[in-house]
Amino acid sequence: MVALAACSKALPAPPAARGGEITGAVYSHRSDGSHRGVVGGAHVGVYLKAFPPGGPMLANPPRPVATTVTAANGTFAFDNLRPGRYYVALVGQGHAAAGKWAAVTSARGASVVIVSCTDCPIPL
Repeated sequence: MVALAACSKALPAPPAARGGEITGAVYSHRSDGSHRGVVGGAHVGVYLKAFPPGGPMLANPPRPVATTVTAANGTFAFDNLRPGRYYVALVGQGHAAAGKWAAVTSARGASVVIVSCTDCPIPL
């Protein structure tokens, strides 16, 4: 279960991943920890290399292997991924959020949580 809370209500954990799959959830909060919640409609991508949020890399971002959009409850899933290591990050978003690495095999998937700060400065 994810430890973030919104109005003392626990936010849902991302769904469990099966082999060849990356599942996850996107949450947001303000820099003071307030306004915590799920992010529906966020664009999420899986990449073969990491990149920092914001900054010059966004002018010419790497190409994602696959993209999806979060459900209303903030969850997302990528399936049928080849075994390997993938960087999971928000695509074209305007908030500070670091991506996460996820390793996938044919027998084991991965689950990630991405947390976006809605009022943090974006690195240049």
